[in-house]
Amino acid sequence: MLRKWAARTVARLLKEHYSSAPDSFDSLRASGLVTMGRCSGGEAVVHVYEGENGRVIIGDFTGLGAYVEFLVGGGHRVDWISTFPFRMQLGLPGALEDGHPITKGDIVIGHNVWIARSAKILSGVTIGNGAVVAAYSVVTRDVRPYAIVAGNPAREIRRRFSDGQIEALEKMRWNEWPMDKIIEAVPLLCSPDVEEFIRRYGDGATASAAYPDGTQATSNTATGNAGALERGRTSVAGTD
Repeated sequence: MLRKWAARTVARLLKEHYSSAPDSFDSLRASGLVTMGRCSGGEAVVHVYEGENGRVIIGDFTGLGAYVEFLVGGGHRVDWISTFPFRMQLGLPGALEDGHPITKGDIVIGHNVWIARSAKILSGVTIGNGAVVAAYSVVTRDVRPYAIVAGNPAREIRRRFSDGQIEALEKMRWNEWPMDKIIEAVPLLCSPDVEEFIRRYGDGATASAAYPDGTQATSNTATGNAGALERGRTSVAGTD
């Protein structure tokens, strides 16, 4: 009997997690589960399970490498005697109300972030502006702005620029500039001359606040992106 129940459970999980038809990116945005800022794009998988409401919030000019994964939840309770979700799997009273599955909250990705191939980001993590996540990393804690992290669990290798330069870049908030000004700055944005960029554009006027969490967002509209959503195993694809 237990063997038959296990076989049915595996079949149901495979069907729910891997076979559901993907939603359009517009439906994904409308659901509020995933938001992507201006010009952000790439490909990712977002793991979302029944009973969870965590989100993935991505800022402007952020790139996602192939096979990046966001684990919004699905955690098991290691503080319980058994990590097995008895109520949910056996259909008992209290299922999805007993603290399983567990999540640490939204995943927030800042502006101008690069997340390389096959990196995994766990729930509750915030990745600061300008950060880089190396390929195949597993990010379990927050990442400072303009830090490069790598490994499992991911650890900070170094920061991309000096503390003073990072402070200046954060104040500039260039991701909020009008697109024509950003295009004008491309020769420096695509160069290592951070001092000249700060010198020339350090007084750059910015729009009203628009952070990755959507607070007073004015420029974080996802344009030119395409995506797909599946419950349990959610695919999000966007154009660069």
